[in-house]
This record gives sequence, structure tokens and C-alpha cells, in this order.
Amino acid sequence: MKEIMTNIYVVEEHQEVYLVWWRELKDKKSSSRYLIHIDEHADMGMPTLTKKIPKIDAPISHQLEFVYKNLTIGTFLIPAYISGFFSKLGWIKPSLSMDIENINLDYIESENAPYIKCMNRESISHESRNDNNLQKLPTFNDPWLLDICLDSFSCFSYPQANFLELEITYEQYSKLCENTLNPWNSRYGSLFVTNHRNGKYYGKLIPDIIEDISAIDKELDYIKRLNTFRNWLLNLNSPPPTIITIARSIISGYTPPSLGVGIEKELLTILKDVFPLSVQRQL
Repeated sequence: MKEIMTNIYVVEEHQEVYLVWWRELKDKKSSSRYLIHIDEHADMGMPTLTKKIPKIDAPISHQLEFVYKNLTIGTFLIPAYISGFFSKLGWIKPSLSMDIENINLDYIESENAPYIKCMNRESISHESRNDNNLQKLPTFNDPWLLDICLDSFSCFSYPQANFLELEITYEQYSKLCENTLNPWNSRYGSLFVTNHRNGKYYGKLIPDIIEDISAIDKELDYIKRLNTFRNWLLNLNSPPPTIITIARSIISGYTPPSLGVGIEKELLTILKDVFPLSVQRQL
């Protein structure tokens, strides 16, 4: 039997995996493809789109503009589903367990959807969890994709940043107020906010929560999570995924720079040990 080879891609910010899936899957039709999304965050927010989702046969320039001007690290999964890159979605949050929560996507009317309408986040339903069966391993009968964010293993759920307010020019203020031009758009919900007072203009980075790094044994914690992940992979009763994507999430602050390099190196070693990897690319 011919061995199934897996392509692996490493990107910086998570919405860039949309480009990987487009390049790899645009000519590979499948009525059923399962995405396993391993991340501390669901990334299923509703994006604010200023342009239509590009057709699958649209050129790369259209895809790039769509990803970098319309999607964020927390809003790329639903557009990817609408574009047909996967038909089923399972989310694993490693800090809770390696149990898969299967996300019900039936409520999305995706046929030729030009824009994504505002929807109630609560309409996404999960299969009931059974705390006595959290280690039940899935069997993937359909082709599947593995998508991993390094923050899954870093033990931090929120970006590390400081409350630094900078005075900016009116021109900078005007550009930052345009959603598609905000350079902090890679952060979920654009946490870089602007304001003006007394005739001056300011920009300020505001994270939701800043965690105390010193309170966590970082190295021990991420190695423990990676070992749990390795065991989970080794016990899967399924063929290898067709594509593996890894998002560093270092620039956006969700993976601390002090941990990112070590986590990425260990994760790639695990994946190479478990799966026959044919390509290792960086987008």
C-alpha cells in the first residue's frame, strides 16, 4: 500500500492558514473533509468583511487581499468553511483535555455566500461532554486536516503586552480608524484602539488580561502538554492528515517569544516522528 504523505506548513499569524488551504485544496474537491483545530481559542468569530469572499478560482492577489484586509486570527475559520476547505470542524482546547468538541456548522448557509451575516455566537452548539470519557480517541474515516496554534502549549490564553499609549499624527489616526488598514488587525478584535482629546491623537494597545509569567513553570508546563499531544497522536486509529498547519502566534503575543522557538522545535520533532512528512514549508 502506498504511504500517505503529509505536507506541513508553518505560518506566523493564524489567519494565514486560509492561504495554505486555498493553495493546497482549490483543485481537490471533497464532499467531506474534517478539520481538527488545536488551539486555546475557538477562532470562530464573525468577521467584518469589506469585500466578498473570493471565489475559489480567483487569483492569489485576491486571496491575499482578502486574508490580510478582512480576516483576523480569531475570525478565519467560518470563511474557510464557506470556501469549502472543510465540511466538519472539531476543536480541541489542550488546557482542558485532548477531547474533541464537534462544532455544528449546519446553521451556516454557505452556498455562494458573498458576505457573512452577523450571527449569534451562541448558535454554535457542541456535542455533550462526558467527563468520564475525555480520552476517547476519534477515528477519521474522511480526509482530515490538522491545524495547530503554538499557544496551545504555552500555558497562556491572552496576549502579553503593556498599556502603552502613544501620541500619533492625525494621518496615522485616520488610517488606524479604517479597519482594513489597522496594522493590529492580526489581533483578535483589533485591540489597538485610538482616541483624540484636546486636539491631539493617541493610540493604545489594550489586552483583555495580562497574566503573571513568573507564576508559571513555563518549560515544565509546555513539555507536559506536548507529551500529552504526542500520546494522543500515537493512539489515533486513522491515516495521517493530508495537511498540517502550524501558527506561531508570536508577533501577536499569544505565544510568548521566550517559549515560541522551543515549542515549535519540539512540536515539529513530534510530528516528524509520528507522520511521514513530505514537505516542510514556511509561508
